[in-house]
This record gives sequence, C-alpha cells and structure tokens, in this order.
Amino acid sequence: MSKLFRRQVLGLAALGICALGGLLAGCQGEGSGPFPPVPVLGVTSLTFPSGTFVGGQTITGTITLGAPAGVGGVLVTLNSSSGSVVVPASVTVPQGFTSATFTATTSPVTGNTTAVITATGAGASQTFTITLVPSTTGATGGTGTTGVR
Repeated sequence: MSKLFRRQVLGLAALGICALGGLLAGCQGEGSGPFPPVPVLGVTSLTFPSGTFVGGQTITGTITLGAPAGVGGVLVTLNSSSGSVVVPASVTVPQGFTSATFTATTSPVTGNTTAVITATGAGASQTFTITLVPSTTGATGGTGTTGVR
C-alpha cells in the first residue's frame, strides 16, 4: 500500500509516491520526514465584507490562493448565479502575491435575492453566497437623499 503526496520541485507541481514500506529512504509521508507539507496553489477562499448587502451597491470581493502565484500570475474565473450581482469574468492574482480583489456590482432589488459567486483557479473552486435586500430608504448603495424640500 502506498500513500500519494504532492511536492513542488523548482516551482512545478510533482507527484511523488511514498511507499509505506519505506522504498524511499526517510520517507514518512506528506508533512513529515524530509518532505514538508506543500501549500495548495489553488483558490482557498473567496470573501466579501458581509453576506448581506442593499441592492444597488458596489462591493469588493477578495480571492486568496494557498501559495504565492508563480510567473505570469494565476488567472481566476468568476461567475455569479444571479444577474443581480455582476462580477468580472476573471481576475489575475499577480506573481508573488496570494490574493487579489475585484469589484462586483449589484442591482436594486424589490425582495431578498440570493446570488452564489464562484471563483475557480489553479484547479480549485470556492463559493460565497450573497443576499441582496431592498433599500428601505429608496436610495441605493447607501448614498443619496430620499426627500424633496
């Protein structure tokens, strides 16, 4: 029986097999012995400041990778399950960085509306659920006035 583990060699992902019988001298499996745990390069989190927003606001999301992006960065594709939350088609996490931000635009809504945002990059995906609520003041995005004098 063997245990599979991943390691990075010169920045490239490589697959190694560590036989439990000790075919490789000193091999103890992932995270022990001479082989330290390898951070996952893919998308490990997708976050927004909150899960609920008043429709009509512009909101900022953050994508985080498990390791710094390599040469050329990491392209992360974005998708929204609802037309009420528009996200860019993609964002690039720059070389050497572990995160990038993007702007999502929400539409005014007349009732609570849910959108699932999905970020996919480097073989991994994360989701975040946003709930849009109607404005109680008639203004969108938390700005503007609601009366006329």
